[in-house]
Amino acid sequence: MIAQELSKEIIERRERRLVNDAKVYPKNHPTASSLEECSRRMVYEITNWRLRPPFESYVQARLEEGKKQENRVIQELLNLGFTITENNPPPFEIRDRQGRIILRGMIDGKCLWQDKKVPFEIKSVDKNIFSALEDVSDFNKYF
Repeated sequence: MIAQELSKEIIERRERRLVNDAKVYPKNHPTASSLEECSRRMVYEITNWRLRPPFESYVQARLEEGKKQENRVIQELLNLGFTITENNPPPFEIRDRQGRIILRGMIDGKCLWQDKKVPFEIKSVDKNIFSALEDVSDFNKYF
């Protein structure tokens, strides 16, 4: 009985922490990760960002796990002898001809390969989906 009570307490505390860590942040510009077909939705994400609910605890947990996976992959690349020239560099901005920001985004880093800094993005994928991926276009099939 003690083990079950402890297990329940751990789960409850973790759930509270995840809920507390999930935040909604203001947006002033579209972000690269939120580009989509519906322009109206992108406008609402900027003008009505306060109405967007925070991530649910399971999504927050996935984001945290993704960050851990990213750190592991970068460490493995370093162990394999690759040079990471930038790790979590500052956000990039794309501006129009008048200099106004029209898009912001972030990448996970840059790897030096054949004298070029190649940007990279690290993502984790469910093993069932991963086994179905054969080329880049397959990523469009899954959310």
